[in-house]
Amino acid sequence: MTTFPLRNAIFACGIATGAVLPAMAQAPFAPGSKAYLYEAERAKGVAAVEVGGEAIAARLIDLNGATGGWEVLVRMSSGNQGWRVIVDRDTWTVRSKAKVPNP
Repeated sequence: MTTFPLRNAIFACGIATGAVLPAMAQAPFAPGSKAYLYEAERAKGVAAVEVGGEAIAARLIDLNGATGGWEVLVRMSSGNQGWRVIVDRDTWTVRSKAKVPNP
């Protein structure tokens, strides 16, 4: 029970200096964070190389596995077809791809 007052004192000092609240306010993998944007760009790159087009959007989705995956829309330069590519976040490989009308 001696660590409880010490922990509260450290937390109070952190609040007083403003160091704890910003860290608590944003989750480590929140949309808009650097890690989220980095992984979105990485998923776009994997999908674009796989189908040979331009990746225009990436969205985090639930997938079989611990970390989920990314759904990426890829626009093709010729024709009216695009691709919806599912990229696994664990292995960074393409799980599936399907043709869709060009976005």
